[in-house]
Amino acid sequence: MFYLKVFIATLWFIVCCLLALIVGILRWRHPSGGYVFTVLFTNPVAWLLGIKVDIKNKERLVDFQPCVYLGNHQSNLDIVIQAQCYRPNTVCIGKKELLWLPFFGLLFFFTGNILLDRKHHGRALDSLEEAKDFLTKRKISVYMFPEGTRNKNSENLLPFKKGAFHLAIAAQVPIIPVVSCPVKPFINLEKRKINPGVAKVEVLEPIPTAGLRESDVDALMLKTYERMQTAFKSTSRPQQSVHQRSAKA
Repeated sequence: MFYLKVFIATLWFIVCCLLALIVGILRWRHPSGGYVFTVLFTNPVAWLLGIKVDIKNKERLVDFQPCVYLGNHQSNLDIVIQAQCYRPNTVCIGKKELLWLPFFGLLFFFTGNILLDRKHHGRALDSLEEAKDFLTKRKISVYMFPEGTRNKNSENLLPFKKGAFHLAIAAQVPIIPVVSCPVKPFINLEKRKINPGVAKVEVLEPIPTAGLRESDVDALMLKTYERMQTAFKSTSRPQQSVHQRSAKA
């Protein structure tokens, strides 16, 4: 059953990528294609895996746009769980290596997202300047993962990188932290097992940047990290599976 579900999810992933690519071609590099992908992909695959995504304070996702969304990054399951927080009129910033992923790389580029070249400081700054234009001129929000890489630790977030905070201050837009619970309990790759359950995601209160300057980056980063770390520990409490709840009922 594990392999069957993975196969179906992979096949549906390819189909959704192709459909969203069509949108990306027709509306060249417009973020609507990315939203089409998330709508088509996330809910059906979450249902297939038996994962119910419970988003707390969902209204905050749209009440403060344009903004910089900051999410924690754990595994490929982020595209099933945290991606349900992806809103229309939003682009993501991802490492340039994403471009080489089959299907998804083209989708990422065709739908207007921003590729970040971390190895070249000048190019990385150009990407952040492009993101600033999205926020200030086009009023399009930006979704980022400040840990910079996948975090396999289910207890603490990885240290944050400063790029997202420089961007938020430069654009003078609020930061909306989005924290999803540890995903390890849902899939055990070693045992080839999928565990149904409730995946908790919390959208935290916006952190304003109006009036802040470059000298405030470190303090802003620390404040955001502390709030997201507290929320991560809160969502790390053991999740009760769908089957367990049904048995108690």
